Amino acid sequence: FNDIQDWLENDRRRKVFCITGEPGIGKSALVAQFAAQNKVQVVGIHFCAAGSSLDEPRSVILSLAFQMGTRLPAYRRYLLTHDFDFARLSEEDLFSKLITEACSFGIDGGRQPCLLIVDGLDEASGELARFIAQHYRELPDWLYFLVTSRPNDRHVKAHLDAMNPRVPPRRSETKPSPVSMSGNGWMRQRWRTPGAIRLKNMSCALPQAISVI
Repeated sequence: FNDIQDWLENDRRRKVFCITGEPGIGKSALVAQFAAQNKVQVVGIHFCAAGSSLDEPRSVILSLAFQMGTRLPAYRRYLLTHDFDFARLSEEDLFSKLITEACSFGIDGGRQPCLLIVDGLDEASGELARFIAQHYRELPDWLYFLVTSRPNDRHVKAHLDAMNPRVPPRRSETKPSPVSMSGNGWMRQRWRTPGAIRLKNMSCALPQAISVI
C-alpha cells in the first residue's frame, strides 16, 4: 500500500499503477483490501473473470460510471443533467462522454487523486488492455488506473508496456491467507454485480439508474 501512496504523491505523471504476479498469490485480495480501506479514494473497481462478457470495454465503462455516480455527487449531478443516447455510442464515445468529459467538466479540479481499479486484465480478452492503453492518457489530472495482471501474459504485456506504468518492486510471492481470500470473495460480490449487470441490461438509462441510488 505504501508503494501506491508514494506513486500518487510523488509520481503522478504516470497514470497507471500495475501489480503483476502469478495466479493465486493474492493480487485480487490485495486490491480488494486496498479498496475496502480507501473507500473515498477508490471510486470504481472491476474484477475481470475469464470468459465473461462483462469484461468487454463497453460493459466495464458503464460499470465504472455507475459506481462513480454512487460515490461522487458532482459526477452524479453531471450525468443527471445530460441526455446521452448510450445505445448509439461506440465504446470510444462512451469513454469520452462518461469518463473524460464528465470527470473533466462535471467535477471541479483540485481534487485529491482517485482510482479506478481493474483487477485481472489477463482474465479478460486483450481487447480490454488494448482499450485502456489507447485511452488512459485521456483521464483528468485527478483520476488514475490501478490494474493487476499475470506477468508476461501474451494478450496484455505489450499493452501494459505501452502505458509505462508504475510497477512496485518485486517481493517474495506468498499465498494469501484464508482471511484475505475470504475478504477478496466478499469484495468481488459487493463491487462487481449491481452496476455491471444492471447497466448491461439498461445501457440506455444510466442517469435513470443512478437517480434511484
